[in-house]
Amino acid sequence: MPMMTAEQYEDSLRNLNLVVYMFGKRVENVVDDPIIRPSMQAVAKTYDMAQRPEHEDLMTATSHITGHKINRTPKIPPHPQSPATPVAGTPDQQTSPVSA
Repeated sequence: MPMMTAEQYEDSLRNLNLVVYMFGKRVENVVDDPIIRPSMQAVAKTYDMAQRPEHEDLMTATSHITGHKINRTPKIPPHPQSPATPVAGTPDQQTSPVSA
């Protein structure tokens, strides 16, 4: 199964028939709501980036459920108490000389 694109991600949200209330009022269209849309677009961008070979190492992971390559952003950890695996080149993997 190929990874979802940003467009497929947006379509999947449209198909969820979500019931969302914000500031005491029902949001009829979550995807196009002017307050919610920027956040949704930020997540959608991660789907676009995961499709690009130059970002593959950072933006993809292997699903512990299916074994398929997936977008890293919504990845579910294999166990609630398992620490996240650091990505090479992130601060968790880098060392810097610090004087004590």
